[in-house]
Amino acid sequence: MAMNSETVVGAILRAVNDHSVTQPYGDSLLLDLPLTYGDGDAVRLLVEPIGEGYRVSDRATATTLLSMSGVNFDHGRPAEAIAEAARLSGLNGFNAVPGELATYGSKESLGELVLAVAQASMRVDQLRWLAVKQPLVRFPDQVVDRVKEWATKDGRRVRREAPMRLSSGRERQVTLQVSSANKAAYVQAVSGRDQEQAAEHCYHIFSWAVSRILDRSS
Repeated sequence: MAMNSETVVGAILRAVNDHSVTQPYGDSLLLDLPLTYGDGDAVRLLVEPIGEGYRVSDRATATTLLSMSGVNFDHGRPAEAIAEAARLSGLNGFNAVPGELATYGSKESLGELVLAVAQASMRVDQLRWLAVKQPLVRFPDQVVDRVKEWATKDGRRVRREAPMRLSSGRERQVTLQVSSANKAAYVQAVSGRDQEQAAEHCYHIFSWAVSRILDRSS
């Protein structure tokens, strides 16, 4: 089947038309485009009539997403990249607040204004890869933090890397000890990467606990 440019352009325009949604926003319109940011949300723009033309803005959505992902867009490389995205899209920044991508133009150029702001906003959203990766929290640290949050509310004391005497007489350090006035409980965080070692740790703790119970009951 032969194809021509009119067929392709017509199909694209119909798809954009069918999947674009507008809703009133005061005297303006919110426009959801059939485009998405990295988190899957639709690109939403604000179209405002001002004078003889229109102002189009992303309402600082892209930079807000950057901030949520840990990117400081106020200075340095992110700020330079945002300025470059606005320049490449031809935005004039009309009445823009910090972090907002906006432009203003005539009624006849409204379509181009919408596409320009959408393109710039999506480019800025892609800068989230600049976010500084936070170091992974070790599993034992996660266990300690969660136990502390629970234990300290009731006045219990938490001690990390607490020594525990086993039934054999040897001592083993466990992840933490939770104690009150005259009782103590021990917690050992084990990794699933070495199942044999994890089983061994649990066996020793269980053996120690059973021996203590038997000693007290005799």
